[in-house]
Amino acid sequence: MTKKPLTEQYLNDSETFWAWVSPDNILYKVPKLNHQGFIMRQYKDKDFGWDYDRVFDRAIRENWVRVIYVYFPNSYRGELSINGYDRDRVKQVLKVVFKDLLKYGWKTVYIDYEDPKGSEHFSTKDSAGKFKLMQFLNEEKKNIMEDILKSKIRKIIREMAYPTSFNMEEFKQIRSFSERVRYCENRLRRISSGSGRIVYQIDDQKVLKLAKNQKGIAQNEVESDNFLQSYSIVARVFEGDDNDTFVEMELAKKCFKIRL
Repeated sequence: MTKKPLTEQYLNDSETFWAWVSPDNILYKVPKLNHQGFIMRQYKDKDFGWDYDRVFDRAIRENWVRVIYVYFPNSYRGELSINGYDRDRVKQVLKVVFKDLLKYGWKTVYIDYEDPKGSEHFSTKDSAGKFKLMQFLNEEKKNIMEDILKSKIRKIIREMAYPTSFNMEEFKQIRSFSERVRYCENRLRRISSGSGRIVYQIDDQKVLKLAKNQKGIAQNEVESDNFLQSYSIVARVFEGDDNDTFVEMELAKKCFKIRL
């Protein structure tokens, strides 16, 4: 059987077919009820004998996908069933091989995957069903867009806490320590200064700690440490730069000794 590039194949959505999709996304149509015979021939040189269960398990793990498409002429409806190793592989086949098949008409899609064991189904009968299928096929893009949106919202909320005269992006562009100090002195309230850092108050919840020297940089680095942050051992850091010259972090509250 010769492989045909996908661009040369045409899937008639009013024609029932049985098929396998290979790991490189080539569609092989097989005679009805002959899924077993086809995949056994692909693994005839393997040490499986005629143990179909073992062959099927190996084929699915190696990204073969089993397909059945049934067309119901009385209702002008197509039913697509896909069985693959995991959810991502099944989704890939839907997007790459069957994208055009799903574009038009009423289709019901059943997907089954082995790791972890699960199943889902979709219908393009109405706009709500089409939207659900579209969301499934574009989950990665949706998640990326949500992360970008959340990041932008966090940035806007952070910037809202600063006086309107303070611009974080503008501040980051300043390389000179003395210029950074001058910028902060004109826009923020200094609340503390030690041998290593100057601390400016942003609002009732956050401060900006500006390193004076290597000691201050080391202090910023410690407070930004992922391990310490993950266990809430130090005050929460919201932002900083790669060189630890400053950190924007939670305003730590003083602890008072209570005499009993």
